Amino acid sequence: MKNGLRRCALGMALLAAMSASAGDFTPKNPMTMWYDVPSTATGVKNVWMEYSLPIGNGQLGGSLFGGLNKDEIQFNEKTLWTGKPSDMQGYGGGYGQYKNFGSIFVEDLSGVFLPGKDGEVKDYVRSLDLQEGIGRVHCSSKEHMTTYDRTYFVSNPDKVMVARYSASGKKKLHLLFSFAPGKDINASPVVYATDAGSLPYANFHGQLETVAYQATMRVVPIGGGHVLARKNGIEVVGASEVVMYMAAGTDFAPNAKSRTTGVSIADLGKEMMARVDAACKKGFPNIQKDHVANFLSYTGRVSLNLNAKSNRPTNELIDHYSTLKDLNDPEARFLEQLYFYYGRYLAISSNRELLAPNNLQGIWNNLSNAPWNSDVHTNINIQMNYWPTEPTNLSELHLPLLDYIIQNAGDENWQKAARKYAGVENGWTVFTESSLFGGMSIWGTNYFVANAWYCSHLWQHYRYTMDKDFLAKAFPAMWSCAQFWFERMKVAQDGTYEAPDEYSAEQNSHPKEDGTAHAQQLIHYLLMSVDEAHNILGSKVTGLTKEDVAKLKDYLAKTDKGLHTEVYDARTDKHRAWVDGRNGINKGDIILREWKYSPYHVSDDPDHRHMSHLMALYPLTQIAPTSPYFQPAVNSLKLRGDAATGWSMGWKVNLWARALDGDHAHLILKNALRHSTSYGLNQYAGGVYYNLYDAHAPFQIDGNFGCCAGIAEMLLQSHTDTLQLLPAMPSTWEAEGHVHGLKAVGNFTVDQDWKNGNLTKVKVESHAGQPLYIKYPGIAGKTVRNSAGKKVKAKAKDQNTIIIKKTKVGETYSIEL
Repeated sequence: MKNGLRRCALGMALLAAMSASAGDFTPKNPMTMWYDVPSTATGVKNVWMEYSLPIGNGQLGGSLFGGLNKDEIQFNEKTLWTGKPSDMQGYGGGYGQYKNFGSIFVEDLSGVFLPGKDGEVKDYVRSLDLQEGIGRVHCSSKEHMTTYDRTYFVSNPDKVMVARYSASGKKKLHLLFSFAPGKDINASPVVYATDAGSLPYANFHGQLETVAYQATMRVVPIGGGHVLARKNGIEVVGASEVVMYMAAGTDFAPNAKSRTTGVSIADLGKEMMARVDAACKKGFPNIQKDHVANFLSYTGRVSLNLNAKSNRPTNELIDHYSTLKDLNDPEARFLEQLYFYYGRYLAISSNRELLAPNNLQGIWNNLSNAPWNSDVHTNINIQMNYWPTEPTNLSELHLPLLDYIIQNAGDENWQKAARKYAGVENGWTVFTESSLFGGMSIWGTNYFVANAWYCSHLWQHYRYTMDKDFLAKAFPAMWSCAQFWFERMKVAQDGTYEAPDEYSAEQNSHPKEDGTAHAQQLIHYLLMSVDEAHNILGSKVTGLTKEDVAKLKDYLAKTDKGLHTEVYDARTDKHRAWVDGRNGINKGDIILREWKYSPYHVSDDPDHRHMSHLMALYPLTQIAPTSPYFQPAVNSLKLRGDAATGWSMGWKVNLWARALDGDHAHLILKNALRHSTSYGLNQYAGGVYYNLYDAHAPFQIDGNFGCCAGIAEMLLQSHTDTLQLLPAMPSTWEAEGHVHGLKAVGNFTVDQDWKNGNLTKVKVESHAGQPLYIKYPGIAGKTVRNSAGKKVKAKAKDQNTIIIKKTKVGETYSIEL
């Protein structure tokens, strides 16, 4: 009786608390996206792209719509791909696609929510908590004196998708749960049945060229009611609460040559059923508790506060942002802060568990034939997907890409691409359009340098983590890549080694040339990182002979660095946009060359989205502010202009941050946060949709990750092995704020607090005992203290730079400014 009274009182309190209007909605965590209209009632042409909210556990993803008469949870699994590991064919296709797994539909049969009437509900709020990784829907029916709540998440610890539906008040739930498999995945009919003495279940399965798959769900009524299997679904009648548990997976095996475990579909089905049954036994409260703890273990590492606030629904906030002439506004800062958190949220939701890389849409895709096959695109997009992982303190979430590189570098297909198309005997490469299994198309077969770009990620992970075991694991792929370029490069007339017939990505008016800046900057960085890695690991680990080392050093010394300049001469006869004074670049200004032998105006696209010749500025490290190529690189960045597609704006935020121009980086961020006007292919409609998905257009997730990394880059840089504090903070953020928990090269965690544009406090924690270099105006002479409050000796390199020659693992170093 006590439990019953307590449950009744709790229900009444919940009804009273949640009956407030949507205008009074205050989320549990401020970093929450929310909307006061069901996505199904917005009337937009592409509800999924504009309004769906993503949830995920790193492998299993869901898209939430919040419909009332019929709720849809569209779902994906990271490894549901067509294609084979041996694919190397086609142009734009023939190498596999990322597929839509299907949807779960939950239809209301109670008569409370009528078809086509979703927009007439009272007190509706749909939200996504970016801190806890939970989606929610709340609404009430005053006519029926009932409040309805839903909770959605995908648990990493328990490997299931969970959806809880509850009704508090006069009405009970009457729901029908059903599966709708995705198109073109060779799915079996859906089975709805009941095990002897158990709850009903639903499942379907299928076999694609490489992987087999299975999806299974059970539905559990709580607080009365009964459940039964129908021909068209699982029906629940008269319950006050219903919980759906769903598991979906494939037999993908990342380290197997076949990329599959080879288990039978029957055994795969048993595995999915075991996950669901374990979840039913564990129960919703415990699963949610463990999910939240797991999610917070990632989100809680970093805190960004820009002195921001807003009580607007997210779609209204985006519209409001675009009307502001002065972005020094707390609501503007709130959207920018929210976008940073959203980037980390998407990384956490799409990169835990199975070691498989993201694609163009992360792990979310609602189409059978997605744009660009939702593939692994190697000429910027997959790399950008992982830019935030190291600086925003998510290093282990970089591993899905890194292990994928290491595995495929040693496998037949990437080595075959090197032999067949580059004409070399050693090494590996992969072309622009590629798949989860290591397959690829043969579009752009003169773009070989993706291999060096991939290796820069291996090296970057070591620089941030100082993990020698990882470096030893990665070294064979790095060395093999270097061997590829030893063979592939040729001696130029100036005596340097240069890559022949390379592609400055997607500059189709001049599709190949020897020694492009893009290729040379990447190759030189590769050789430098291989040399440094060998010095760190030693010959016993690397296996390099004296002859190997001598060859490496010869190529490192003689390889063209891709750093050449030219004079901007405003050749309007080549293109009318090449005018004197274009974007502030005047005739006679020095710019960084994109092509070693051809002038800038060989391109017929002055606004080209790829910033290929600026790799050495970002994401690589060869052009520091003290470099003679720094200003030419900045001039080239200016010349290209600010207009860009979504992911290109993500790149430009980082480039302007490296250029130490925070206000210009912020200007690009402003452009990136405008509402996109297109769901189709339109590179001039970049921005965001109302669910903050980045618009290429259409949706590509890389821009989300690029801007997240760019915001971190504005606040902390360490690519020069020196911690540069607040190097490119825009003036609109200066009043007051903090960023805690960002990571720096050398495996340091950094906290920074500021007021009126000046740092007030800095705390650095050392995780690897590395020397600590800190740069900030006037920092020399400031007192440094350890965690015990004792003074620590810091040498002044100059007025703005201090050095602590030896740090202790686990020790913190604080500076009051």
